[in-house]
Amino acid sequence: KKNKYSFKKNRRVLGEKGLGRYSVGILGNSLTLETIKDSKKTLLKIEWDKIKNFQYLDQIEFEMEEKETSEQNGTKLLIKKENFQLWDENKKKTLEKELKKLLFPLKDKNDDFKIFLEYKNFEIYNKQIEIVPFELLEYYDLKLVGVINKKNEISYEIFSKNEKSLEKNIITKEYIGKILEDKGGKFPGEFKVDFRFFNREPAAINDLKNYLKKENNEEFGKVEVRALLDEISGVSIYKNKFRIRPYGEEEYDWLQLNKRRFLNPSMKISNNQLNGTVSLSDDTFLSEKSARDGLQENEYFLGLKVIVLELLTKLEIK
Repeated sequence: KKNKYSFKKNRRVLGEKGLGRYSVGILGNSLTLETIKDSKKTLLKIEWDKIKNFQYLDQIEFEMEEKETSEQNGTKLLIKKENFQLWDENKKKTLEKELKKLLFPLKDKNDDFKIFLEYKNFEIYNKQIEIVPFELLEYYDLKLVGVINKKNEISYEIFSKNEKSLEKNIITKEYIGKILEDKGGKFPGEFKVDFRFFNREPAAINDLKNYLKKENNEEFGKVEVRALLDEISGVSIYKNKFRIRPYGEEEYDWLQLNKRRFLNPSMKISNNQLNGTVSLSDDTFLSEKSARDGLQENEYFLGLKVIVLELLTKLEIK
């Protein structure tokens, strides 16, 4: 836990609250942890139902073994559950949608992190698929990319749907300091933003319908396209490419975008018209709550909201 980054791929290491252990205990009755490093395979088997009979962890004897192997390095968590209900198509789609949300949505050629989902012995599905970011993100009408640096300056650029630059500008440290002081916020540290605006008028929905195709190459209907837009809508927050919930969840409008639009419908963007990514750096002054259910809502969090909304205003003007 002393190392913040993994040795091999220099990825951010997270995990200290016990939520991972709790999750695998909920998903199944037993867990087999299989990890391979330098031709040595280690297997650890845990039966959660048996553990419930003990009061303290040091009373439990775990089944573990080591053996030589020629397999590649890596780790697997094999979770089994007895008396489970058969999955239907809706549960399958929900799982795939939630896994998509774990992926950092912005392209990074240096990041080779991938998620694969394999279905075995399912009546409705039997194959392995790669979970990829929502395709719809590439079909925006307007995009804003902004960088907030340690000097408290903001540089941003706005693009049209054909990647044509419409505006490129800098917001000065003095102006940022003034709006933060007026709102009672503090500078939250370095971060980046990516806003993608989607027009939901009938003509725009029809254009999107022509771009998208289902797995079986069938066309999407207009209602289905609107549902896809609902799935990707909202502004999410990431730190080191790990998503911080509940920001970006459906019905969690942490920037109160819908309220802003209600007060000024012709000039403001609503939550369901926007996909946003706020990417925090290690140098942020923002801290997560102890229960991992969001960021501490203090002066720095207020400062984050003020700056994000200021950038959104630049997009709304276009």
